[in-house]
Amino acid sequence: MTRAFLVVFALLAACTSRQIPDPPANLAGTSWRLVYFQPSEAGANPIVPPRVERYTADFNADGTLALALDCNRATARWQVVPSGRGTLSVLPGAMTRAFCGDGALDTRIAQDLEKIRSFKVEDGRLFLTLEAGAGTYVWRAAGGR
Repeated sequence: MTRAFLVVFALLAACTSRQIPDPPANLAGTSWRLVYFQPSEAGANPIVPPRVERYTADFNADGTLALALDCNRATARWQVVPSGRGTLSVLPGAMTRAFCGDGALDTRIAQDLEKIRSFKVEDGRLFLTLEAGAGTYVWRAAGGR
């Protein structure tokens, strides 16, 4: 009887122990929408561009990064660095250069791509942190709210 109870308990524990999926160690195949940029200065408010819904990032499995940056489009190459979990390298590529209006973050994001040093996925959000703690871009999963 005790033995049967232990077997049932072990089976139940195995079925319920991994309900929350691990965050991706690799961003391949993920898509994100910008939420805001958080400057690192103490007390700085998050920066939300006008038309924030026009900012997306698609991390393709072939190592390309396709970006919609308001009225512009950009490409880059990305790689999760094997030396440490959460270390990310991004090499900027081509970008269109239309003027998207006051307050747009298209140019800033394009300039910051090569400054991204790490990423973290938590609660359906992607945090891309810049070198020297210069700030963090916060994105949400493209399918989420």
